[in-house]
Amino acid sequence: MEDILQTQGFLGFGSNIGDRVVNINKAIELTAEKCFIQKVSAIYETQSLLKDDQTNYFNLICSIRTQLSPHELLKFLQNIENLMGRVRNVKRWGERLIDIDIIHLDSVILNDKDLTIPHESMLDRSFVLYPLQEIAPNYIHPLTGEHISKIIEKLDYDYKIKIVQIV
Repeated sequence: MEDILQTQGFLGFGSNIGDRVVNINKAIELTAEKCFIQKVSAIYETQSLLKDDQTNYFNLICSIRTQLSPHELLKFLQNIENLMGRVRNVKRWGERLIDIDIIHLDSVILNDKDLTIPHESMLDRSFVLYPLQEIAPNYIHPLTGEHISKIIEKLDYDYKIKIVQIV
C-alpha cells in the first residue's frame, strides 16, 4: 500500500479530556484507515494555550503518507474528531477530547478560509515543535526557511512541556 501513497506530511494530535492516551491512540488508529502512519513521537504534556486551570494536554506528532488532497484530509480528520465526540466552538482553545491538526504536507503552501498549511501557529507551539523535532530532526519550515532547532530556540514560552510517555 505504501508505494501508491503520494503526499507526506505531519499531523498533530492532542487531548485533555478523559483518558488522554487512549483518545490519542484511538485517533491515530482511525487516521490509519486512510493514511499510512510512518513515525510517531513520544507523548508530550503541556499546559493549555490559555495557561488556565484546564487539565494539561497530551500531544504528539506523527508523520504520514496519504493520497488524500489537503481538503479531503481535513474533512477526514474532522470526521474522526466528530466520531470520537469532539464538541466544536465551545471555547477557543478550550478543553478537547481530541484535536487533530494538519501541521505540514510536502511542499503544499495553502491559506484559504478552511485550511492553512503549514499550520499557521506551529512556530509558537512547543507541543508541535518538540515532537516534530523528535521525528524530523532536519525539518526546515517552508515559509521561513529555518531549521527546526532554530525555531525552537526562538520560542517565547514552552507551555511547561515535558515528555510523559515514549511511544
